[in-house]
Amino acid sequence: MKVLQTEGDVKWAGQSDAVDIAEVEMKPFVIPLDPAVGSGLIETSLLPLEMNLTRVTTTFTDSMYGQIFPLVDVDISFPENVFSVKSARRGRVVEVDYMTEGEYTYSDNFDLFQFSDQKKFLPQMDTSQPAEVIMLKVGWSTLCKLTGVETCNKLLDGLNLNDSPSAEIVEVPPKIRALLHDSFSLHFHSEVNILFQQSRVLEYLCALTSFLTGVSNNKPKVTQEKKIRRLHQQLLSLDGGVPTMDALASQYGLSARTLNNQFKVMYKESIFSFISRQRLRLAKELLVRDGMPIKVISHSLGYRHVSHFTSAFRKEYDVTPSVFRRNLE
Repeated sequence: MKVLQTEGDVKWAGQSDAVDIAEVEMKPFVIPLDPAVGSGLIETSLLPLEMNLTRVTTTFTDSMYGQIFPLVDVDISFPENVFSVKSARRGRVVEVDYMTEGEYTYSDNFDLFQFSDQKKFLPQMDTSQPAEVIMLKVGWSTLCKLTGVETCNKLLDGLNLNDSPSAEIVEVPPKIRALLHDSFSLHFHSEVNILFQQSRVLEYLCALTSFLTGVSNNKPKVTQEKKIRRLHQQLLSLDGGVPTMDALASQYGLSARTLNNQFKVMYKESIFSFISRQRLRLAKELLVRDGMPIKVISHSLGYRHVSHFTSAFRKEYDVTPSVFRRNLE
């Protein structure tokens, strides 16, 4: 059986030594988490058509609730460019991609697509709920043999993965995502299970390619919309300082004015207003959950002065942070 060749290692949170990726791809692999933090499991199927199919499940303890937990540093390489998909069946992941120097949040109907011959990334798990992530990796030459070079290029074009390395968050219809998710829903005996998973993956690739190439003629509009949705996902995961409009404009390849105007069209408020509300929502959660001093909360959320934080909180919730916390007692 010819499988996709992977080299490299991973380093888990709280562990001093790296683990060879080959060991992780042995099934099942128990994620070495401190029991006080949580638990996790990795199941990998090395499919015959040079495809790797992986499921990662994580659960965190109540004491970890509401955090973005850095799970593992991954540094792996392949003999050629690889097309990969990461889809959260449950939970939310905020992934730092060192190859593209970007941060990508995937959950619900938004999946992460990547194209490169090397992967260096850090998946950070939202500890608020259990997570189940399905990952698929396919060698580029194999994909071209299956669909043809022209169709493969259209697939990359529809995903805005025209360069290597590249990454993009894309909204995918639930019925298409379900094909990938269901690849782990049944467990047949040995080789029969591999056959079932291979068939599900091929069906998924057919549906995905048909969906993307069918809308590719509308690419300029779709590409800009995807950028705004990706920005929205990024802002949802903010847990600290506020990015400048110039930095966001540079990151998404649009002018600050266009970025803000398109964001207002889709989400009915400006980027600044959205960020402000997100920071205050997070502040409220921290005041409820933790005994963290108000000054520390203010600083962690990017406010230069506690007075600015207090004023903004009172304007949004009609009460100061200290009174809000006192009323909880």
